Amino acid sequence: MKTGRRMNRSRSLRTSLIFCAVLFSLGTARAEDVTMRLDDQGHGRYSLEGHITVKASAYQIWKVLTDYENIAHFVTSLRKSEIKDSSTERVLLEQQALGRKFFITRQIHVLLQVTEFPYKRIEFEDILKKDFASYKGSWEVRPAEEGLDVVYRLDCERLFVIPNFVAKDALKKSATELLKDVQHEIERRVKGTHS
Repeated sequence: MKTGRRMNRSRSLRTSLIFCAVLFSLGTARAEDVTMRLDDQGHGRYSLEGHITVKASAYQIWKVLTDYENIAHFVTSLRKSEIKDSSTERVLLEQQALGRKFFITRQIHVLLQVTEFPYKRIEFEDILKKDFASYKGSWEVRPAEEGLDVVYRLDCERLFVIPNFVAKDALKKSATELLKDVQHEIERRVKGTHS
């Protein structure tokens, strides 16, 4: 009887370990899909560049990147994204995000002036200057070996005071999560069109 229980426990443990290994390898593969580089330029200034490669058309990617009113539904850090004004030259977009690191929670508020170059590039700059002295960046869609490369760039200088190691780590993590969220939404919509 004891031998049977040991064998069942051993089999159960082996199955659990295999399941964990599979989950870990899936998580690792997913993390490799996003590359992110952060340069700390000192005095609260940072430069970020991140990449994802997706098997989707430029049109499908563009529809996700410019879904300003719904972006808070698929980008987990965003609490609000609202178009304040729109013309053929630009979009004025108010966004609020929640950043968390260790015991620090910080709400970030920006008013982005967005300029679109259809299916190629989106440029944005914060004109509110409440949480950042400067906050300027872009999204770019360009050819890659397999699919299309989506490039996110951000140059910013924070006004809020928190330890640099916390700000730097939180910024890199939130930008990486942003790219993962965008990637998942593009993939979800592509799968929806093939269903």
